Amino acid sequence: MKIFSDSSFVPPLIYAVLGSSKHLAVGPVSIASLVMGTMLNDAVSYSLHPVLYLRLAFTATFFAGLFQASLGLLRLGFIIDFLSKATLVGFMAGAAVIVSLQQLKGLLGIVNFTSKMQIIPVLSSVVAQRDEVTKKHHSNITVIFLNGKNQMT
Repeated sequence: MKIFSDSSFVPPLIYAVLGSSKHLAVGPVSIASLVMGTMLNDAVSYSLHPVLYLRLAFTATFFAGLFQASLGLLRLGFIIDFLSKATLVGFMAGAAVIVSLQQLKGLLGIVNFTSKMQIIPVLSSVVAQRDEVTKKHHSNITVIFLNGKNQMT
C-alpha cells in the first residue's frame, strides 16, 4: 500500500511546484490509487507475497492505461459528457470522506487502526480503540474545531 500512497502525492507536489497549468489536472486520481491499493491488499498481502502484489499492481495499472489510451485514440472522450455533474460531485465527495476518515488514525493517535476504507469499519475501529486516544490528541481535536469555528465567523 506504500507504493500507492507515494504515487498519490506526486501530482499535488508537481502542481505545487508548477503552479497553475492547463496541462496538469489534480483530481480524484489519488483516491483511485488508494482504492486500488486497498483492494490489492485485501487480495494479496504485500508482506507475504511482495512480487505477486507488485505484478498485480503493474498489471492493473497497465490495463487501465491501455483502456484510457484506446479511448483517446478512438476519440471517445465525448462519453464523459454523459456523466452528470451530480455523479462527479458525488464521487469527489465520497473521495473526500474516505480521505478524511483515513486521517483519523493520525489525528487521534490510534496505533491499531483498520486497513479497510468503508465508513462502518473505520468508525468501528475508532470506537473500539478510543482508549488509545491520549490527552494530547484531545487537545488537537479541540484546536481543530475551534480553528474551524473562528474561520466561519
